[in-house]
Amino acid sequence: MKFIKSPENFKVKEIMFPELNETGIFNYYLMQQKGLGSSKAIKLLEKENNARIFSSGLKDAKALTEQWICSEKKLKSKEKEIALEFKGKSSKRIFIGMHSANEFKVKLNEVTEKEKKFISNELNKIFFPNYFDEQRFRKSTLETGKALIERNWEKAVKTALTLETDFESNKSKEIKKLIRENWKKWSKLCDSVELPEVKRNIFCFLEEENDFKNAVLMLERKVISMACKASQSNEFNEKLKTEIMKQERKQKLIEIDSMQFPVLFKHKALKRKITVQNVFPEKRILERKTFFKPEQIKAKFNENNCLLEFNLKKGEYATIVIKCIQELVKE
Repeated sequence: MKFIKSPENFKVKEIMFPELNETGIFNYYLMQQKGLGSSKAIKLLEKENNARIFSSGLKDAKALTEQWICSEKKLKSKEKEIALEFKGKSSKRIFIGMHSANEFKVKLNEVTEKEKKFISNELNKIFFPNYFDEQRFRKSTLETGKALIERNWEKAVKTALTLETDFESNKSKEIKKLIRENWKKWSKLCDSVELPEVKRNIFCFLEEENDFKNAVLMLERKVISMACKASQSNEFNEKLKTEIMKQERKQKLIEIDSMQFPVLFKHKALKRKITVQNVFPEKRILERKTFFKPEQIKAKFNENNCLLEFNLKKGEYATIVIKCIQELVKE
């Protein structure tokens, strides 16, 4: 069985039922994006419309996705990868986690007869380990999160401001390069007209106070929030791995962010939830279920291809389902 994650093979539809009217201050849209990722798509729309946009969650870049967004402004899109459909107004804005579930359509290729039988007869009986998949673990956010856990405040600030990612604009990369090459030259960075004001303020503060812990609080809130979530997610995965290995040493393993994680367990004997403490400066404690079960599973076969459809509750990863299926059908 082969699965190549792409907009042609991986479709995600957000399930949410907002209460809409004709008089609310927020304009609600269904946004469909292809191959961008919702984070980048929303940034492009915010820039084009000079607006702040709210969403319930982030969707995969290597997918064709449909999700709800809202803004106080009316939105339009000139990007060919983004389509907007106005659905109505509401007095309430969308908040993180507002959706209830996601509907997935996954195309699998080179499916053997054994794999067809497994999907048809066994898939609806299986519980899957509720790991976070690698979408949560961007290098920059994970490295910043690790530095926060270690209380290495300077490393946290430096990583957040200088470590590049694949999805950034050339301008953003140039800014990070400038900061990286002039690290600790606070006066020069403070006076640099090439840097945004919010970043210059950080370096002006460091020049006066040399207080990296409080400089962490001056970083973009979204960057720090994602870093804290990434480190909590990493710790959750490690804790779940330990619990599963207590049950069964002889394992089938999947790969998440270049690391191996077990998938065989008895769900009735496994802890129902795992708790991970907050990471400074965030106060949120992570409490997450240890396993899940896909709902409304449907499989359509065409020769050696399969269109697999299923629903997952928010926070559960379809890519974990696919990885586990691929591993479970191996000899």
